[in-house]
Amino acid sequence: MTPSNRRFPTWLGAAYAATALAACAPDSEPVGPIITAGSAVMLAEIEGGSTVAAVVRLGRPYGDEVAGLQGKLHFDPASVRYMGQLVGDRSLLAVGESEASNGTLRFVVLDRAGVGADAATLLFERLTPAAEPRLSLELTRAASLDSRPVPRLVRTVAATPTVGRIPPGFRHMTAESWLAELRTRMPPQQSGRRPELVPGQGTVFGDVDLSGVLDLFDVISEMLVAANAQPLLDVAGDVAIAGDVFPANSPGLGDANDPVPPGLEANGSRLIDLFDALAIASFVAGLPDPIVGQSIPGRTPVTNRAILSGLITVDRTLARDTIYELDGMVIVTNSAVLTIPAGTRLEGNTASRGALSIRRGSQLVINGTRLEPVVMTCTSAAKTPGCWGGLQINGVASVNNGNVGAGGTIQCPELAAPGGFGIYGGCLDESSSGAIRYLRIEYAGAPAGTTPMAALQLLGVGALTILANIQVHRAGGDAVLVSGGVSQLRQVVLTDNTGIALDWNDGWRGKAQEVVIHRGTRSGIGIRGSNAPPGVTIYGQRSSPMLYNLTLIGPTSAGAGAPALLLHRGTGGLLRDVLVQGFDGPGLQINDSETCMVVTNNQLSVGRGVFFQNQPDFSTDADCIDEVAYAQDPTQMIQVADPQLLAPNIAASPDFRPRFGSPAENGVAPPADGFFNPNVSHIGAVAPANLIQSNIPWYAGWIVGW
Repeated sequence: MTPSNRRFPTWLGAAYAATALAACAPDSEPVGPIITAGSAVMLAEIEGGSTVAAVVRLGRPYGDEVAGLQGKLHFDPASVRYMGQLVGDRSLLAVGESEASNGTLRFVVLDRAGVGADAATLLFERLTPAAEPRLSLELTRAASLDSRPVPRLVRTVAATPTVGRIPPGFRHMTAESWLAELRTRMPPQQSGRRPELVPGQGTVFGDVDLSGVLDLFDVISEMLVAANAQPLLDVAGDVAIAGDVFPANSPGLGDANDPVPPGLEANGSRLIDLFDALAIASFVAGLPDPIVGQSIPGRTPVTNRAILSGLITVDRTLARDTIYELDGMVIVTNSAVLTIPAGTRLEGNTASRGALSIRRGSQLVINGTRLEPVVMTCTSAAKTPGCWGGLQINGVASVNNGNVGAGGTIQCPELAAPGGFGIYGGCLDESSSGAIRYLRIEYAGAPAGTTPMAALQLLGVGALTILANIQVHRAGGDAVLVSGGVSQLRQVVLTDNTGIALDWNDGWRGKAQEVVIHRGTRSGIGIRGSNAPPGVTIYGQRSSPMLYNLTLIGPTSAGAGAPALLLHRGTGGLLRDVLVQGFDGPGLQINDSETCMVVTNNQLSVGRGVFFQNQPDFSTDADCIDEVAYAQDPTQMIQVADPQLLAPNIAASPDFRPRFGSPAENGVAPPADGFFNPNVSHIGAVAPANLIQSNIPWYAGWIVGW
């Protein structure tokens, strides 16, 4: 992809002819008190004028050596009001006003030729003549002309009175007005946006707005996000993947063999800031960049097709450049290992209800990545829930009921898999059925000749199986069924599924961390925990999983009034850092005398949670436990409060992050036991947004919206 070279402003540098983004400069060079950062301009000392221009000023020669700044301007909102910015023909300036009512403006300014001594000018209207109001400057990022961090700058803020309410050259530039301004300046073939695309569908690094051209739209979109003037998870753009380009972490591009992909910060986080915008701006200006302009791995169309059917009895590795059609139930058996590389697509045949089953002793290895998840869906052009079977994994870990001895094949309990597709259970809890990383299962749940069943079935799966970064979307039945075993799941997203989102029984004693459940358009149970079916003989241990960091979001419209958390039939377990919002039934419901006994014996506990706008938050049914009183017990650390999620109900691109300062910020760190990540100490599955909402959540870019 190459940049366009027409009608660019001078901030791109001498390589291109200049066209001003706006016409005017101020009547005269701003003059007034010049003070060092950390001090303040006392507005009462500046006489004359109903407005005041504040100038972010860099001491020479620093301004000519700096390509970009990111920072904050603090002011007294009771004494002055922000009116707009100086729009000229040199630098690009994005201003975020989300905190203006609290006296803070965030800004990002870029100029590939150097921002100059006066880097940015903002206009304020006087509201009162009080003596205390002041302006102060705080710089958070600075980049040199060669895109390196600048650790120290001589920086000041200057202020001067101006004439008139809005002097010439100043305008109030929102995200919408910036994009509208650019559209009037760009050639027609560059001004068409493609809003039908959503985050994760970009094909080229740097093409933030998914237009097919790298241009000023991409630069300003990145700057607006960095300044908190535009949502990071914008449904008309792809900042999370296409815009996450710094640090480059060369020589990789984020493919399956890249140990340190682009955008990964030294501390393991991902965020959008000045340096991402500067990398894209450099490319648009004709300067080389190791990431921007390169194809995102796995985003090229695949046309090759092949059929999978019957038994797979020897080790096999699929090819990422081929779409595989599952014809009927495909069974991996005879201790074979099926390996699926990153970016591979499997489609269950809708007519034969294709599905995939892994038998005991065999393994499934899915090596998806954030940029290239493995996708399992159906062959239908118009996909509907249940248009193919799904994925079933039969393991050899213990279950707590079933056939034993003469009634089974081994001396430990075992059960028949749903639909009759194999046997699961055994004596080997420390066993592996393979590894799944970055898998998206869509529209599954109805194999041939059976009633709807779980899209992903983890049946007697052992503790050494890796299960991470999995989405189950719009299943025809349950999303995930965990029957027995000690399987451990991390970073799972379950969206818009017809049946129960997460259902466990038969003695599951595994773990899960960072699980998002969104009922989407379909009312239903979020999590249902059980010990075993009624009337069966229990041989093993009680269901007692440990779950940390759960986010459960109810349906967008009322339905059957199903609970978010239903714990019954004697299940045990530990649920911590739970966020439950918007269910049309109870947020927490504990049923039946056996389960009440488990609670009394401290074998089942729900604690450290935030519940909000459920109907009701805690069940009021007349049974052996008073859920309201249980939640009000201070030892459970449960509160009813707004978790302030940013945008959980934006269907195409949900944002499950709590706002900065949310009640969900302070959770309980899980134990450092080798599975749980003890650095995740917030309530809910997704870390709260930072102050400028620029941190990229772990699920962004590889899931589909509900």
